[in-house]
Amino acid sequence: MNRLFLKMISIFLFCSFAFPVYAAGYRTSGVGTEIYVGGDKILITVRMELWGDGVWDDPSLASRWEKTIEEVWNNKIGDVKYKCYDVTLDTIVIVSPETREGPEAQYGTPEFHQIWVPQVAVGDMANTYNQYGLYLKEGATTTTAYGELDDATAKAYYESNTTKEQQEEGKGKVSGYIWNSTPIGVDGQKEATWGTLPNTLTDTVLTHEFGHLIGVLHDEEGCEDNVMSPSNGKTIVRTQVYPTYFKQMLDPLKLMCEWDIRTEIEMDATAVGTYFPPKISAHNEFSLTEEPAARGYIAFSQKPSDIIYDHIEPNFTCNIFSWKEHTGKITYTSEIFYNFKEDLDKGGRLLLIPRILEEPYEEILDISGCGSGSLVSLDMVNPVNHHNILYSLTGKNLQVTPYNYHTEKSVSCPAKPEESFIQQFYNDGFIIDGAIEGSEAKHFPTADLFGAQFDYMIQITNTEAISDQ
Repeated sequence: MNRLFLKMISIFLFCSFAFPVYAAGYRTSGVGTEIYVGGDKILITVRMELWGDGVWDDPSLASRWEKTIEEVWNNKIGDVKYKCYDVTLDTIVIVSPETREGPEAQYGTPEFHQIWVPQVAVGDMANTYNQYGLYLKEGATTTTAYGELDDATAKAYYESNTTKEQQEEGKGKVSGYIWNSTPIGVDGQKEATWGTLPNTLTDTVLTHEFGHLIGVLHDEEGCEDNVMSPSNGKTIVRTQVYPTYFKQMLDPLKLMCEWDIRTEIEMDATAVGTYFPPKISAHNEFSLTEEPAARGYIAFSQKPSDIIYDHIEPNFTCNIFSWKEHTGKITYTSEIFYNFKEDLDKGGRLLLIPRILEEPYEEILDISGCGSGSLVSLDMVNPVNHHNILYSLTGKNLQVTPYNYHTEKSVSCPAKPEESFIQQFYNDGFIIDGAIEGSEAKHFPTADLFGAQFDYMIQITNTEAISDQ
């Protein structure tokens, strides 16, 4: 049983259980990259056929490349989170027979990207661009992997991709080329194409060129470890993928999410002067539904949710308070941020922005105790109506330090190091540290409202994928 057949079986089994709609596997339209969606699972399948002396003389090269590509593009953790989805990238790599007649697609296997693997000496970048013909001749129209650059163009390209030290030594990083690096289409497909990947490519350059094979563009704002940097591999190892790349592949498919969220508020009372805040427990539950946005991701609660009081403590010292709770109503808007590399682990972050429609408040009806009966009048009680829960929902009057992480544009590498998303108060709303079930935010752990200590928990209790795929 050959390796390709085993690989096809594994794909069939994977699709049969996770992707029942796409159990058939291959299509017949010359597609080399396909995205399958089943529920909250996404499978990106990339088929590559290698040919040339570089792979024929090194039987282990195909499996090494396959392993390296999958480790890097699955973020070294087995899968990637894209909002509420689990994403797995799978490569199927086969090798043409040594009797293959030439580079043209008709000599290869249908539905596979055709990759020429020439033998190139380590560091021989100049010859890679010239002798081995990674680019077509000027004016050429045939889509083959052959063709040489003129000397001036080859030299210019060599100098733009090497350091001065490498040029002085006459060396550089062996590079590759992918024809047609256009993004994956709205149908989740990319036509099979061709390219040249010399056998001595570093892992950095291999995984960079693979990014182009699946339609990912250069990342001009990249971090130092960014695999899609235009300066990839010149001086350091760069094999870190970023959410930007998965957005390029998956955003055209319009894959939306829905989140069920529960908030719980606990407040402990401490007297400050003549103010007697009660001990309170409250909660609300709501769902956020993502909607298409011109830029970024945004979700809304489709209807108001009730802010419900679970308990208001009547006793304070020897006083006994009679309270009447007034349920409030609230809606939320949420931005979903997906740009830090940490977001690959938890699908992003949800910034909840509350809008109070009806203010919740606690009303004092009576005060008794301390050796006397009920007050004849509440005229001397100020205030009668308290807004402790309202303040906790909006941050009003809470003694906390705001932290604002917004940047001018969404880049894959923030200007400052990543900061903790737990136990932070934000200027605009509240941040949840992920977009997957179980993600949470704990706010105001040391904040107080005139002496009242808050514990404010927000948690995603369930997620649901919304897709037309």
